[in-house]
Amino acid sequence: MKSICYEICDVCNLDCDYCISSDNLNSGKEEYHKINEFIKRLVPERIVIGGGEPFLDLELLFKLKLLRESLPNSFISLSSNGTLYYNLKELRNYVDCIDISLPSLNHEIYKKMRGVDKVEEVINNISRVSESDFYTRVSCMLTSQNLKTIPELLDYLKSVSVDEVRLGRFFPFREARKLNEKYKLTDIELANFMKSFSLRDYPFKVVPPISSLDLMEKGYLVVNYAGEVFFPTREGRMTLGTVHNLDLVDTLTLEEEQEKIFVGMSTKESVAHKMKTIGEKT
Repeated sequence: MKSICYEICDVCNLDCDYCISSDNLNSGKEEYHKINEFIKRLVPERIVIGGGEPFLDLELLFKLKLLRESLPNSFISLSSNGTLYYNLKELRNYVDCIDISLPSLNHEIYKKMRGVDKVEEVINNISRVSESDFYTRVSCMLTSQNLKTIPELLDYLKSVSVDEVRLGRFFPFREARKLNEKYKLTDIELANFMKSFSLRDYPFKVVPPISSLDLMEKGYLVVNYAGEVFFPTREGRMTLGTVHNLDLVDTLTLEEEQEKIFVGMSTKESVAHKMKTIGEKT
């Protein structure tokens, strides 16, 4: 399997009105050992750790350690809102990439989208991560609220040694469907932005938005902290089962759609694989 998203916890320190994972609330919790066993059976090439905010999970290191031991060759990417200080050295053996979301440098727009103004904290943490040994990605969701400020943000990121910038278009799925009128972009608006964007030169890899929400509904497999397994949909989610009663996911049908979703995104060598290679050379 190409990729799986593991929504590892439900706690968060922001109040984003478009948060897609807020539909996880009151789902209960499953033992992470059992979730780990399910993910291990899927053998994903890439695991995206999401939340909530992972850095607020008190059991984060235990969960990551277990994942790395179970799947030493998988590329593990941790997605954070970037507002919190965390000892990055503790993650070095477990995580390959840290992905920080930043919708705008404009304090007013950031607060409008995320509930509080944490721009300075995010900027500081992007610098900390980029100076570390992690593959550093910044994710920018394109919406009608922040589109005009994205060029300024990308120009700023030129001055920081990030490896990749992922541009994601707002799609009305899961809980975010309630905010469609507030955040949606027309195809023309997006096309005009991407046309002007293509004329600019950046030192980092840029991953463009996927073309359709249909791809998410067919290929973005999610497992949450409650052990629920599902695809996101316009209406919310299409539940496949739980880590207990879902014995097999047909990875053959997922492969083609996942290739379209994650095309261009890094799946460079995992930490464990790099360490093994170094050991063999010495």
